Amino acid sequence: MKSRGLKDAVHWGSPLETEAEPDLKTVLAAAAPDVFWVAGPHEMMANGTYAKNDKFYQVITTIRYWGQWPAFRTDQGWKSKATHLLNPRVGGTVFALHTTSNPFAYRVLPDHAIAFGRSGFTRAGADEWAAIHFDGMAISKWQTGMPVLFMLWPGDGGAETSTRFESLLEGIQETEARIFLEQALDGGSLPPAVAAKARKVLADNLDETKFFEGNSMIRAFEEYHYGWRERALRLYRAAADVAKVAPPAR
Repeated sequence: MKSRGLKDAVHWGSPLETEAEPDLKTVLAAAAPDVFWVAGPHEMMANGTYAKNDKFYQVITTIRYWGQWPAFRTDQGWKSKATHLLNPRVGGTVFALHTTSNPFAYRVLPDHAIAFGRSGFTRAGADEWAAIHFDGMAISKWQTGMPVLFMLWPGDGGAETSTRFESLLEGIQETEARIFLEQALDGGSLPPAVAAKARKVLADNLDETKFFEGNSMIRAFEEYHYGWRERALRLYRAAADVAKVAPPAR
């Protein structure tokens, strides 16, 4: 795989809450130290299994808040040393999406991922149109928590974009503005008044969208878009103010 330029295209496996064979990772690492594992527990290392073995894991996905892991932060996910992704599964306490989620939910998703310490999100794809999500598998009762989160639609000439996808793009742009403000604040060189405004804008943006968290994620909540234009405007204005006084990026 390495000779073909594909050494980063594989992983050994994807355990959930625990490792079935704890010694296996050490044996395999001796043979191929550049190949890692991914993991998808409910929360960040609730039982410590991965916390003590983070050198074997480069990608972690979670649906709940956090545990005790040195590579994880409870905020500012762009600082994460590991690729820690938010799984927006139904029933998640950081963020939840379901198959029929309102497009506005996709706009909020990227910001929540970064604001709650994740370096991104996963399990949201381009298409799953033909019931392929469950094809060939025995569906367990908990599998209902894994929704089909597709963002492109079948058109006469092929795949077409969707309101979901366009909302997600806008959400990514706003998240980039969040990261810009957080990095400027982290540098500690902003004038006090500008820094205070930036902190308030970031806090207000998150506070006003916190209703998206948790198991009570229902369509009636998702349709509550009130104030989204004002939030976007003040975020970008704060970023513009910071850009005028922030030192140039290195």
